[in-house]
Amino acid sequence: MNKQRGSALILSLLILLVMTMLGITAMSTSTLEEKMAANDRNQKVAFQNAELTLSRTETNMKQANWMNDVERVLGTDPGFYAQGTTLNYYDQNTWAADSADCSTDADTQARTCSIVQVMDEPSPLEAGGGYGQLSQSNMRVARLRVTTQGSGSNGITRSMVQSTLEKFITP
Repeated sequence: MNKQRGSALILSLLILLVMTMLGITAMSTSTLEEKMAANDRNQKVAFQNAELTLSRTETNMKQANWMNDVERVLGTDPGFYAQGTTLNYYDQNTWAADSADCSTDADTQARTCSIVQVMDEPSPLEAGGGYGQLSQSNMRVARLRVTTQGSGSNGITRSMVQSTLEKFITP
C-alpha cells in the first residue's frame, strides 16, 4: 500500500492563499486610486469655480461705475475693502458671508466667494488734456486686487485665485 502525503492539498491551499492576498492588495489599491481620482476631481472643480468667480468679478469691476458702484460701498458691503485694509486670506473667517461676497451653486452646492480690495486710490485729475479732454497721462486709475475662493463638490476642497486689475475712472 502506498502512503499518501497530501502534498497536492497543501500546495493548492498555499496557491489559494497567495491568490487571496493578491486579490486583497488589488482591491485596496483600486480603492486608494478611486479616492485619489475623487480628490483630484474636487480640486479641479474648486479651481474652476474660483477661476469662474474671478472672471465674473473682474468683469463686474470693469463695468462698474467707480463713484456709484464701488467707492460708496467700500468698507460697508461684504467683499469690498478700502486701501490699507489688511486681510488674512488663509483665515476662514475672512471668507464668511459677512466678510466676503459669497454665492452657492444650486446644482453642485459648491460655494464661491470673492473679495475686492483697493490697492491704490485714484489720484486727482491733472489739468491739461488738450481741448479740455482727459489724456492717457492724466486719467485716474484705481488698482484693485480681486481674490476668489471656490470649493469643490464635497465642500471641503478649496482653491484660491488672485489677480490685480486697473480700473480707469472717468468723470
